[in-house]
Amino acid sequence: MTHRRRRTSDPVKETIIVETPDGARLRCSVATVGRGTEPRWMILDSKGQQFVGPRVGLDRSQEGVQRLINDWWLAEGGANKNANKKKKADSEQTDGAR
Repeated sequence: MTHRRRRTSDPVKETIIVETPDGARLRCSVATVGRGTEPRWMILDSKGQQFVGPRVGLDRSQEGVQRLINDWWLAEGGANKNANKKKKADSEQTDGAR
């Protein structure tokens, strides 16, 4: 799920910065989805793209959130999206140098 904007009425209790294995830095905060019965992690990447992440678990420690978000990011293909963008940028630079 992507591109859901956080409502201004959604409570933001904390923001956690998670660095993924592919080097992406993600700002993660808790927001309620639907009728307020399903808190989820809202994830904002460095380009301002927002994602609806996984359900909030019981472990809200930095390590627990890091593990949860990394697993979700890899499963959703976030790492592949960033790698494809980098490959495209690298190939454009190579083509321009020819």
